[in-house]
Amino acid sequence: MIAGEALIIIPATPLAARSLVRTADPPGAEPSRCRCRNRGRIIRLRQRLRQRQRQRTRDPGHHISPDRTSTGCRLLDGAARVYPSAMEKPPHHRRTSRPLPPRDKAQSKALVRENKALLDNDFVGVVFVRGRRIMRTNHHAETLFGYAPGELIGHSTAILYPDHAAFLALGNRAGPVIVRGEVFSDQVELARKDGSRFWCLLRGQTLAPAAPLTQTIWILEDVTERKRAEAVIQASLAFQKQLLEAIPTPVFFKGLDGRYQIANRAFIELAGGSETALIGRTIYDCWPLETADIFATRDQALFDHPGVQVYETQIKNRRGERRDVVFHKATLNAPDGHLAGLIGFVLDITEHKAAETVLRASEERYRSALLALTEGVTVYDRQGTLVTANPAAERILGLSTDKFRERSIDAADWRIIRGDGTAFPPDEWPSVVTLNTGIAQREVLMGVFKSDGRLSWILVNTEPIRDPLTGSLQAAVVSFDDITARKGAEDALRASEERLQLVLEGANDGFWDWDLSTGAVLFSPRWARMLGYEPAEVQPHIRIWRRLMHPADHRRARAALLAHFAGATPRFEIEHRMLTKHGDWRWFLHRGKVTARDAAGRPLRMAGTHTDITERRDMEEALRVGLAGLQRHDSQMVGLNRMSELLLSCETRTEAYTVIARSAARLFVGLGGALAVLGEAAGSDLRVAASWGEPGALPTTFPAGHCWALRRGAIHEVNELTPGARCRHLSDPPPPAHLCLPLTVRGDTLGLLHLRAPAALTAAAFADLRTLAVAFSEAAKLALSNIRLQETLREQAIRDSLTGLFNRRYLDETLPRELQLSRRRGEPLAAAMLDLDHFKRFNDAYGHEAGDAVLRAVGALLAGSVRGGDVACRYGGEELTLILPGATLAAARERLEGLRQAIMQTRVLYQGGELPAITVSIGVTVAGGQETDAAAVLTRADAALFRAKASGRNRVVAVAP
Repeated sequence: MIAGEALIIIPATPLAARSLVRTADPPGAEPSRCRCRNRGRIIRLRQRLRQRQRQRTRDPGHHISPDRTSTGCRLLDGAARVYPSAMEKPPHHRRTSRPLPPRDKAQSKALVRENKALLDNDFVGVVFVRGRRIMRTNHHAETLFGYAPGELIGHSTAILYPDHAAFLALGNRAGPVIVRGEVFSDQVELARKDGSRFWCLLRGQTLAPAAPLTQTIWILEDVTERKRAEAVIQASLAFQKQLLEAIPTPVFFKGLDGRYQIANRAFIELAGGSETALIGRTIYDCWPLETADIFATRDQALFDHPGVQVYETQIKNRRGERRDVVFHKATLNAPDGHLAGLIGFVLDITEHKAAETVLRASEERYRSALLALTEGVTVYDRQGTLVTANPAAERILGLSTDKFRERSIDAADWRIIRGDGTAFPPDEWPSVVTLNTGIAQREVLMGVFKSDGRLSWILVNTEPIRDPLTGSLQAAVVSFDDITARKGAEDALRASEERLQLVLEGANDGFWDWDLSTGAVLFSPRWARMLGYEPAEVQPHIRIWRRLMHPADHRRARAALLAHFAGATPRFEIEHRMLTKHGDWRWFLHRGKVTARDAAGRPLRMAGTHTDITERRDMEEALRVGLAGLQRHDSQMVGLNRMSELLLSCETRTEAYTVIARSAARLFVGLGGALAVLGEAAGSDLRVAASWGEPGALPTTFPAGHCWALRRGAIHEVNELTPGARCRHLSDPPPPAHLCLPLTVRGDTLGLLHLRAPAALTAAAFADLRTLAVAFSEAAKLALSNIRLQETLREQAIRDSLTGLFNRRYLDETLPRELQLSRRRGEPLAAAMLDLDHFKRFNDAYGHEAGDAVLRAVGALLAGSVRGGDVACRYGGEELTLILPGATLAAARERLEGLRQAIMQTRVLYQGGELPAITVSIGVTVAGGQETDAAAVLTRADAALFRAKASGRNRVVAVAP
């Protein structure tokens, strides 16, 4: 600390200001005028301090800066003028025009004591320093530094600093300021008696203007906690700024005055300026007018209606760049709840918009090109569903747009063959191969049968479509060209070439020349090689021909030859088999013609060709098999459709079982099978509901766990060629080949479809059987599920949900029908009305749930007591109705009396206890011989019931017609 006398006050508060008012007047001053003047000055200082305190409350981040114009420095100036110096008077007293009367010693001593008491009890530490020595301190200053009262007096001010260097450094900074007559203010680290350090806001000024550094007064405010808080705040602000700058998206914050307070580097770059050109400025300072107007309108709308605002617009920055952006703005509130401003996030979508424009243009060009193509183009998604098809595709395949979209890529409606006429399996179609493997297919020839039966030939190419990011297969593009006309021309050309080869004795055909008179035959080298021989190995005689020909073809060949010799045919032509050198039989086409005859017309010479047609015969056979398969498939589809139509007309499951059995017998020719259904009760066994073919393969009933298909929830197949696990429900020995298909709809198992073959099947035949069986089971299970649902709905419509008895609607429908039937048969019919006695009081006493329990118990008893033709109904409330066809009045009364006693003996358990006994009143009547009025019969029964209740209840009353 610098030399001189100092006063240290900690902190500057209104209480300290009040203590300053009570200080002694300077020597020679009038007590009243001086004190009034000082009081006014301190009042003004207090007002400034209160204003400062309110400002701190509004701005939590505000802290007192150690600048020399702060309120604390002004308070220091006031305190220096109020507290008397030991050496001289304040300046305004020296300028007084007349001397002040001296104060008496008693009053001065009293004021000194008062001031000392105020200083020692205030929150301000006071220290006078003269000649680098502490002359006076108040209690707060001593407490702050950890010294006992009076312990600091006489010590050098260096004792208050951590080290001598700090003491000298402060003197070098404070000395020039105090010499200029200004208030020195700075944050200084000081030391307590125990060596601990703390930060203070130090303010000081001279008390002796003539010798500024001899006497000074200081105010010291402990700002250790403030420094720590400021450090935390600065670190937090630095982290927040670092976090803000790390966000690649432009972010900004505006105050209510519309000025930018915070912005990250991305937003500054978007604005096209610098941070200094943005922070603290309004939108009209930072953006062109057209963009600023947009911001102003949107911001005002958000301030008028605080919340969140999202909009898309185009902006122009200071560099003239236009950008398409999306703004996400939201209002923010200060801690006191008042609106503080808005925060905004900006998403630059310029490139995205440009890409969208390019994409739309590209899509439009693609669409136009697709429409203009004469080549058919289709796109199928990963599931094989058609996404798009151009008009050429619809024209080539002969399908309308709707029909095209209804077909999946491997739908059964497609009828496709190979170029050689053989069946083309769906899993080998180029489109299916590409979707399954992701491999493009090129120049695949396919024959497609249109809906009108015409065959079109197309040449197919496929290309996979992959996700550009993951590379996963998304779809497949299929392009095809109609080459029907070209293929016809090619076939005609091929036939022409074959004829030409015959004429020219082409290399592909063998040539022979037969001398009938000698039997010698000249075979061409090609003829021999086609049979696997070298020319030298073939005997040049007709006997070799006969020896190599298949024995089964000899008679047919001889007949054709003799017919030509006789002139019955213009040429000799026959297809027959010949044995090759390798031991296999191959088909050959032999064509020939007699080239010379004698005078009698007998043939002398004959020449012809020898063509290997094995491949053609194989192709024809495959085509025949394929066509047979298609015809069989068509027949099966017709049978399935017919079955589906019949099943839709079935009203009961029994009818459906009959339809399923008959349809299966027609579709699965030569195979046996059965339909087993699962009971509706939990844990029920399967029951054989229908069977066809050889009986006895399945037992009448068997547990569901005996079947692998039901246990696995999937088709279970066994073929002798591919053995599988055996189901325990099969006979012993089991069928060589069989299928079990679970009938499951929406997770609900209805039953089992079983098919069996008397012998093992080939893989192809077994696959065909599986396909047909799956289609058959799908149709059957859907029909059975629908019928069961219909039966359930019908049952719910005529049943009372509480008692399980029929409801009144069913009674109204059934009683007239029963009366008509009884009249035709000449049989009696009894009708009874039952009413539970005092049921309302029972409900009132035990609650409606107990009443429901009673109704359920009576309903169960009644349902278990009726005969097969009887009808038990809940008429309404606690009233029940019983229709007894074929019962006389006496018989009905006897049965009802037994029912009354059974009800009276029924015990109903409710909530762990037993409810009181139940009694019932019953009225019964019979219909007249020709009576058909159901209402009249029920009215008489109700009248009888009324009499039973009037007679004391718990009885049966009969009324004759």
